[in-house]
Amino acid sequence: MIRIRLLDVLEEKEISQRKLARMTGLRPATIGEICKNNRSFIYLYHLDVISRVLDIHPHDLIEYDLSKPHPNVYNDKVLFKKKNEG
Repeated sequence: MIRIRLLDVLEEKEISQRKLARMTGLRPATIGEICKNNRSFIYLYHLDVISRVLDIHPHDLIEYDLSKPHPNVYNDKVLFKKKNEG
């Protein structure tokens, strides 16, 4: 499963979500959704602007855990199908 670590990074840097929204020009709701991992996608522009403002590399925002599949049932079916086809 891929997880966006924005909330962790903000806590490490002691920056609030609201302050990050002001710094980036992104909507506070967008920042909140990214922090809660409530999005099935994220715009590259958002990763870019957040990374630049926080002075980090985009890979610092992304965590990948191969042992945990994404909770999306459709994706699980697709992964299962591909494993059995190959």
